[in-house]
Amino acid sequence: CGDLILQEKVFLFAIYLFTQDILRSLRRSLIKKQISNQIYFIYKMLISANEMKKNYMQGTYIVIYAAW
Repeated sequence: CGDLILQEKVFLFAIYLFTQDILRSLRRSLIKKQISNQIYFIYKMLISANEMKKNYMQGTYIVIYAAW
């Protein structure tokens, strides 16, 4: 009887680890997506700063500020 309970606990623990792994990989991919979005945003900001021919240092400052 006790052996069956142990098997069930091991099974539940395996499911728990599996879901944790899925959540972790989801979180990782979300972070990756956020980083690539930020890089894209910075790229866009730099291009627009170049196009406008404004104060380039100011444009870079805005980009750095927006990234954080």
